Amino acid sequence: MKYIIVFLTIWSQISCTGNIGPGEEPNARAPENWVVMSKEQLSVAGITSSKLNTQFLSGAIRVSGKIDVPLQNLVSVSVPLGGNLKPNRLVPGMKVNKGQAMAEVEDQQYIQLQQDFLTTRVQLDLAEKNFLRQKDLNESKASSDKVVEQRASDYQSLKIQLSALSEKSES
Repeated sequence: MKYIIVFLTIWSQISCTGNIGPGEEPNARAPENWVVMSKEQLSVAGITSSKLNTQFLSGAIRVSGKIDVPLQNLVSVSVPLGGNLKPNRLVPGMKVNKGQAMAEVEDQQYIQLQQDFLTTRVQLDLAEKNFLRQKDLNESKASSDKVVEQRASDYQSLKIQLSALSEKSES
C-alpha cells in the first residue's frame, strides 16, 4: 500500500508539471513539497505512466472507512426522562419515515407516569359525577353550598392534575 501511495504521489506530480518538453529538465519553480523527476530518473527507477482509464473489476474490494451524514440530514433525538433503549434495526444514515418508531425506551418512570395518568382520569370522572350530583342536591336545598364548593374544587384540581400529567407524557 505504501508503494501505491508513493507511486500516485510521484505520478500526480509528473502529470501536473505540464511544462516539461522532450529533453528538458523540470521547471525550477516547482513548489517545495513536490517531487519532480526527469525522464532519465523515471527510466532508472522503472516508473512508467499512462492515461487513466475505466476498468471493470471482477472481484470485491474490501475497504474500511467512515461514511458521514451531511449536516442537513443529521438529527439528534433526546428523551425527557431516563431509561434504557431497546435494540432496534436502525443504522446511522438510514432513512426514517414520518410516524415510524425510531426507538423504544424502557423505564419504571414511564410505567408510573402512565399509571398516574390513568388513575387520575378515573378519579376525574368520579369527581365530575359527584360534583354534578351535589349541584343537583344543592338546587333542591338538600345539600349545603360548602359541599358543592368542595366537590367543584376536587373536580378542578383533578382536571389540572390530568392536564399536567398529559403534558409530562407528551414531552
